[in-house]
Amino acid sequence: MAVASLNCYEVGTYQTEGDLPWHQGKPISIGLTYQPTLALLNHSCDPNTIRFNIGRATLLIASRDIKRGEEVVLKNFHLR
Repeated sequence: MAVASLNCYEVGTYQTEGDLPWHQGKPISIGLTYQPTLALLNHSCDPNTIRFNIGRATLLIASRDIKRGEEVVLKNFHLR
């Protein structure tokens, strides 16, 4: 149960009216994703990675320089 609760993420998009830029839109929830492979990484309140969903794929990129020997950690998101 802990793996499921810590690795199930909301997937969303931004919806804008007309020709407004994306940052003036509002977030819309479109579903959930379960990421059992991300369960292999530890979670942190000070993460060094960002997770993106692109179609059916998940992309994990560094959000800052990660030093040799530093642990790669994710932000733990909770659904509301």
